[in-house]
Amino acid sequence: MKKIKIKLYTILAGLMVLWSCTKDVYHADPLPLKYIKALYKGEDMVLPESRINGIVITDLDNGNHIPGYIVVQSGDHGMALELNNANDFKLGDSIVANVTGKLLTRYNGLLQVRGIEPDKVRKVTSGKTVQPRAVGVATLYNNRDKYENTLVQ
Repeated sequence: MKKIKIKLYTILAGLMVLWSCTKDVYHADPLPLKYIKALYKGEDMVLPESRINGIVITDLDNGNHIPGYIVVQSGDHGMALELNNANDFKLGDSIVANVTGKLLTRYNGLLQVRGIEPDKVRKVTSGKTVQPRAVGVATLYNNRDKYENTLVQ
């Protein structure tokens, strides 16, 4: 019995050493934008450990943008991201953004994540496309939250 206890303690001590040697690494998987949007319940909130990915749908070259922001879309959902270096990202860039601890808010009528530092956003690829969804004006007007921050036609 004593040998079993010694082996058990040795194994536990070894596991503790291994766990203590792991680096502090960012582990969050990308959250689908629909889940990020669903977190917003009408009041500002600080996001938990999370990152988002999407394709930039703001078009700086043709004037379809708000200074200081990019809008990314993934599937049928989109999100505005406040960035100091928003001009570094072009239409069709695929990005990943670490939004841990950032503010999810509706500011000036726009649902957005605010305060993202430039080093927290990384361009993965360029030249991606998002197909605009065909939507009638009445449908768009009556379902603003559903189509907010997405490409429509």
